Amino acid sequence: MLQAPPDYKKMYILVNKSKLTLAQCAVQAGHSVAEFMGIFGQDENVNDWCFNDKHRTMIMLSATETQMEKMMSIFDDLGMKHQAFREPDLDNLLTSVAFEPVWNEQGKELFGKFNLIWLDLWDGRCIIYSVVPFRSFYVLF
Repeated sequence: MLQAPPDYKKMYILVNKSKLTLAQCAVQAGHSVAEFMGIFGQDENVNDWCFNDKHRTMIMLSATETQMEKMMSIFDDLGMKHQAFREPDLDNLLTSVAFEPVWNEQGKELFGKFNLIWLDLWDGRCIIYSVVPFRSFYVLF
Protein backbone atom coordinates (compact mmCIF):
# COMPACT_ATOMS: atom_id res chain seq x y z
CA MET A 1 0.00 0.00 0.00
CA LEU A 2 1.14 3.49 -0.79
CA GLN A 3 0.40 6.49 1.36
CA ALA A 4 -0.45 9.69 -0.49
CA PRO A 5 2.48 12.14 -0.58
CA PRO A 6 2.10 15.13 1.77
CA ASP A 7 2.25 17.76 -0.98
CA TYR A 8 -0.88 16.65 -2.82
CA LYS A 9 -4.00 18.74 -3.04
CA LYS A 10 -7.18 16.79 -2.55
CA MET A 11 -10.82 17.53 -3.16
CA TYR A 12 -12.99 16.42 -0.27
CA ILE A 13 -16.61 15.51 -0.80
CA LEU A 14 -18.94 15.06 2.14
CA VAL A 15 -21.83 12.68 1.46
CA ASN A 16 -24.96 12.15 3.53
CA LYS A 17 -25.23 8.38 3.38
CA SER A 18 -28.09 8.10 5.88
CA LYS A 19 -30.62 7.41 3.11
CA LEU A 20 -28.28 6.27 0.33
CA THR A 21 -26.63 3.07 -0.82
CA LEU A 22 -22.88 3.19 -1.52
CA ALA A 23 -23.57 3.39 -5.26
CA GLN A 24 -25.94 6.30 -4.69
CA CYS A 25 -23.28 8.00 -2.53
CA ALA A 26 -20.87 7.87 -5.47
CA VAL A 27 -23.52 9.30 -7.81
CA GLN A 28 -24.39 12.11 -5.40
CA ALA A 29 -20.70 12.95 -4.95
CA GLY A 30 -20.42 13.10 -8.73
CA HIS A 31 -23.31 15.57 -8.88
CA SER A 32 -21.66 17.99 -6.44
CA VAL A 33 -18.25 17.68 -8.14
CA ALA A 34 -19.81 18.30 -11.57
CA GLU A 35 -21.63 21.38 -10.30
CA PHE A 36 -18.49 22.58 -8.48
CA MET A 37 -16.38 22.26 -11.63
CA GLY A 38 -19.08 23.94 -13.73
CA ILE A 39 -19.09 26.95 -11.43
CA PHE A 40 -15.46 27.14 -10.26
CA GLY A 41 -13.53 25.20 -12.91
CA GLN A 42 -11.79 28.32 -14.23
CA ASP A 43 -10.51 29.30 -10.78
CA GLU A 44 -6.70 29.06 -10.66
CA ASN A 45 -6.57 26.74 -7.62
CA VAL A 46 -9.27 24.44 -9.00
CA ASN A 47 -7.78 24.46 -12.49
CA ASP A 48 -4.33 23.60 -11.11
CA TRP A 49 -5.77 20.68 -9.14
CA CYS A 50 -7.72 19.41 -12.14
CA PHE A 51 -4.92 19.54 -14.71
CA ASN A 52 -1.79 18.87 -12.65
CA ASP A 53 -0.80 15.21 -13.03
CA LYS A 54 0.10 14.72 -9.36
CA HIS A 55 -3.21 16.07 -8.11
CA ARG A 56 -6.83 15.11 -8.87
CA THR A 57 -7.30 13.05 -5.72
CA MET A 58 -10.90 13.04 -4.48
CA ILE A 59 -11.89 11.73 -1.06
CA MET A 60 -15.48 10.86 -0.18
CA LEU A 61 -16.33 11.19 3.50
CA SER A 62 -19.50 10.38 5.39
CA ALA A 63 -21.30 13.27 7.11
CA THR A 64 -24.71 14.26 8.41
CA GLU A 65 -26.61 17.15 6.88
CA THR A 66 -25.78 19.25 9.96
CA GLN A 67 -22.06 18.44 9.62
CA MET A 68 -22.14 19.36 5.91
CA GLU A 69 -23.79 22.69 6.68
CA LYS A 70 -21.18 23.41 9.38
CA MET A 71 -18.31 22.65 6.98
CA MET A 72 -19.84 24.93 4.34
CA SER A 73 -19.96 27.69 6.97
CA ILE A 74 -16.29 27.07 7.88
CA PHE A 75 -15.30 27.26 4.20
CA ASP A 76 -17.32 30.49 3.83
CA ASP A 77 -15.44 31.96 6.81
CA LEU A 78 -12.12 30.93 5.19
CA GLY A 79 -13.17 32.46 1.86
CA MET A 80 -12.98 29.05 0.19
CA LYS A 81 -15.30 27.54 -2.37
CA HIS A 82 -17.80 24.69 -2.05
CA GLN A 83 -20.83 23.42 -3.91
CA ALA A 84 -23.74 21.53 -2.40
CA PHE A 85 -26.07 19.18 -4.23
CA ARG A 86 -29.68 18.62 -3.19
CA GLU A 87 -31.37 15.58 -4.70
CA PRO A 88 -34.77 16.49 -6.19
CA ASP A 89 -35.93 12.86 -5.99
CA LEU A 90 -35.37 12.87 -2.21
CA ASP A 91 -37.35 16.04 -1.41
CA ASN A 92 -34.25 18.19 -2.02
CA LEU A 93 -32.26 16.41 0.69
CA LEU A 94 -28.71 17.76 0.98
CA THR A 95 -26.84 14.68 -0.27
CA SER A 96 -23.31 15.91 -0.98
CA VAL A 97 -20.96 18.88 -0.89
CA ALA A 98 -17.74 19.23 -2.90
CA PHE A 99 -15.08 21.46 -1.37
CA GLU A 100 -12.25 23.43 -2.95
CA PRO A 101 -9.08 21.30 -3.17
CA VAL A 102 -6.75 21.78 -0.19
CA TRP A 103 -3.23 20.66 0.69
CA ASN A 104 -2.81 17.47 2.69
CA GLU A 105 -2.20 19.06 6.12
CA GLN A 106 -5.11 21.48 5.78
CA GLY A 107 -7.33 18.61 4.66
CA LYS A 108 -6.42 16.57 7.73
CA GLU A 109 -7.18 19.56 9.96
CA LEU A 110 -10.52 20.33 8.33
CA PHE A 111 -11.80 16.83 7.54
CA GLY A 112 -9.91 14.55 9.96
CA LYS A 113 -12.98 13.84 12.09
CA PHE A 114 -14.95 12.33 9.21
CA ASN A 115 -14.86 8.69 8.11
CA LEU A 116 -14.19 7.55 4.58
CA ILE A 117 -16.94 5.99 2.53
CA TRP A 118 -15.70 2.59 1.47
CA LEU A 119 -15.81 1.83 -2.21
CA ASP A 120 -15.42 -1.40 -4.12
CA LEU A 121 -13.19 -2.10 -7.07
CA TRP A 122 -14.40 -1.16 -10.50
CA ASP A 123 -12.57 -1.06 -13.84
CA GLY A 124 -9.79 -3.04 -12.20
CA ARG A 125 -8.61 -0.03 -10.22
CA CYS A 126 -8.86 0.45 -6.48
CA ILE A 127 -10.22 3.82 -5.49
CA ILE A 128 -9.63 4.30 -1.76
CA TYR A 129 -9.54 1.94 1.18
CA SER A 130 -8.99 3.06 4.71
CA VAL A 131 -8.44 2.11 8.25
CA VAL A 132 -11.05 4.19 10.04
CA PRO A 133 -10.70 6.90 11.25
CA PHE A 134 -9.67 8.87 8.19
CA ARG A 135 -6.30 10.00 9.55
CA SER A 136 -4.73 6.72 8.49
CA PHE A 137 -5.71 6.15 4.90
CA TYR A 138 -4.02 4.49 1.99
CA VAL A 139 -4.48 4.81 -1.73
CA LEU A 140 -3.91 1.65 -3.77
CA PHE A 141 -3.05 1.63 -7.45
